Amino acid sequence: MHESGLKKIQEAKKNGSWTALDAVEKGVVPEDLQKAFDFDKIAFENFQKFTRGQRKSYFYWLNQAKRAETRQTRIAEIVSLCKENIKPRNTRYVFYYLR
Repeated sequence: MHESGLKKIQEAKKNGSWTALDAVEKGVVPEDLQKAFDFDKIAFENFQKFTRGQRKSYFYWLNQAKRAETRQTRIAEIVSLCKENIKPRNTRYVFYYLR
């Protein structure tokens, strides 16, 4: 690997971006999302029936939130969509028409 590439890897390891998606890849439900699911059993049951890739899509989207308020909004939207059994593949359509 070129020296510039090795530098980028070292920077990513220092700033946390190297491991930022590890939990997403492992399919770990974030604690704050799980707390929201605890209040809506139907949403969580539907979520558990989604494929690994569909769940991962929601995790990735949630992980990309930069601000805490954006993250909370996305958690609410994920729970709402899961309650309606809407899988991530359909989210662009749903987000566009729900706003």
